[in-house]
Amino acid sequence: MYLEAEHHAVFSPGSGLQLSDITPDRNTEIRRRLFLPDDSAVYDFENEGIRRDNVRQAIADDHQIEELFRAAARRTEIVNCVPGIGVFSLEGDAAREYIEIERTIERLTFELGVKNSGQNERCICGSGVKFKRCHGQCRVSKR
Repeated sequence: MYLEAEHHAVFSPGSGLQLSDITPDRNTEIRRRLFLPDDSAVYDFENEGIRRDNVRQAIADDHQIEELFRAAARRTEIVNCVPGIGVFSLEGDAAREYIEIERTIERLTFELGVKNSGQNERCICGSGVKFKRCHGQCRVSKR
């Protein structure tokens, strides 16, 4: 449906070619990563705390993918209004908008997964069950 690349902090201890990913990981289901060099992705010491948005490219022509991309970009804009790095705190309208964006991203991700999963693939929910025996029932019941 789409490709998404995120910037990671990579450390090369000593003079070896072994790279270690030192970026805190929110998604523990990803077991492998392909690191590609990006010479334009240098740390901006003048603007510490600015988070670099992911690079996204649609493979399928789907309005839900574009909506997902807009929501994800807005999430990064909101977070970049908070100074510093690491854990952040939002209040008021910004907090409410952030929560709504997170819900939108979760809903769209699920809907796209249901719409584009094969019947015999593992379910998008991570249960390990075939899609047709798990959340594939949602797709069948909507027809």
